[in-house]
Amino acid sequence: MQRVICILILLSAVLAGSTAHAHSTQSGDIKIGHVWADIATQRDGRIDVYLPIYNGGIEAETLVAVTSPEAEKILLVTMQGEQAGVNLLLPSRKPVNLTERKPFLRLIGLKRAYQPGEEIPLSFQFTKTPPATIAAHIADQAGH
Repeated sequence: MQRVICILILLSAVLAGSTAHAHSTQSGDIKIGHVWADIATQRDGRIDVYLPIYNGGIEAETLVAVTSPEAEKILLVTMQGEQAGVNLLLPSRKPVNLTERKPFLRLIGLKRAYQPGEEIPLSFQFTKTPPATIAAHIADQAGH
């Protein structure tokens, strides 16, 4: 009986761990770090998202789209302003940081307002690498 209880406890711990949300993810040679959305930028159905992304491969890759069931569209904001989508070159073996200093992602047409601690699912599409999915954690600058 004790053996059955131990197995059930172990199984529940494994299952609980498998449903936890990741703070980073990897697809092929692409690594995406902690993704977060700044609650202070949320207004008029939009919010800005920041993250580090790293291409560990020997060839450059391109992030061609980011989608979410929670947003109508996601744009890349650069020093030149909003682009009509996402087209971001990821050089070989160099980090690219999407920060409030630009570039960064802007989710437009959010289905609802978000609170700190909530998450928005995102899917990243590349030219050669399989898609990667991760959640953006809603936080303020201090809580990030």
